[in-house]
Amino acid sequence: MKRILPYVILVVVVGVLLFYAKKTEEFTVMISGNYTGKPLEMEFGKFLCSDCTMMIKKYKFSAQVILPNEETYFFDDIGCMIRWLDKQEDKEKIKVFVYTLDTRTYIDPKDALFSRIETTPIGYGFGAYDANQTKKRAYYFDILVGAESYEIRPYAKEKLSYEQVKLLVLRGETLLNPIIKKEVLGDKLDADFWSKD
Repeated sequence: MKRILPYVILVVVVGVLLFYAKKTEEFTVMISGNYTGKPLEMEFGKFLCSDCTMMIKKYKFSAQVILPNEETYFFDDIGCMIRWLDKQEDKEKIKVFVYTLDTRTYIDPKDALFSRIETTPIGYGFGAYDANQTKKRAYYFDILVGAESYEIRPYAKEKLSYEQVKLLVLRGETLLNPIIKKEVLGDKLDADFWSKD
């Protein structure tokens, strides 16, 4: 009996592991074979950010990168994408796309203007807007940030280029940095705002 007991325990443990292994879902960090060179549709709850491995729950603030070998990588925050890209070689051959808040499409970040006051999944704070959509850009930067919210967001009208955003992320000058957060969002924030982070 003493000789059989370890084998029985082993069989039970392996059975339990196999049972739970079948129940775990598979998550996607990268998709191979994107021959179109265009951003892919995502199934929310199944895709993970290639930098921070957080689950991507919506297109808002997301980004995609397509390497020359047709591999597509997904990101939940523009800051994550920039950090990940900084570690890659042959950056000039990589296609990059950011999801715009105004037109709700993926565009080349060089064709975008960025705000730095958004509440993003990881907290970098950058939101992309289509620079070619002048009417929509005026709406989002001038009307949406109206009188009451302009008081607590003094830099809301700041429009940054992709190169400026890259520099800020790589320097650590994002809303993740409490000093930068206070500088960007202003001194008029009350204690309740800071406690919600």
